[in-house]
Amino acid sequence: MGRKFGFSFSWKRALGISGAKARISRRTGIPLTRYGRQRKIGRATGCFVVTAIYGNEHSAEVQLFQRFRDEIMLRNIVGRFLVAMYYYVGPALAWIVVRLPILKKGIRFILDRFAKHLKGTG
Repeated sequence: MGRKFGFSFSWKRALGISGAKARISRRTGIPLTRYGRQRKIGRATGCFVVTAIYGNEHSAEVQLFQRFRDEIMLRNIVGRFLVAMYYYVGPALAWIVVRLPILKKGIRFILDRFAKHLKGTG
């Protein structure tokens, strides 16, 4: 924005938003910028809980949830934050889900309904 006087001004930088995003990104390991996500795209692609529920990372449901993450969640700051938090707690949640069959059944019931909704909305 404007290099008229030899410098550029950024409201995000002035309000500290850029610094906050950088700190969150460093702590979670998930890039919160478009460039960072493009650089890291293939390294952190797992859907831990969904894979634990459906048993195979190549199943149609896991692919559906990965597309939802990539095409919907990662397109706005709130979605990126939620994905970052998921990557922080997801491995522990997956570990718990695998060891508690009743929890696995309940979560699968919810995920099946959500997957049906996602399929219905295109």
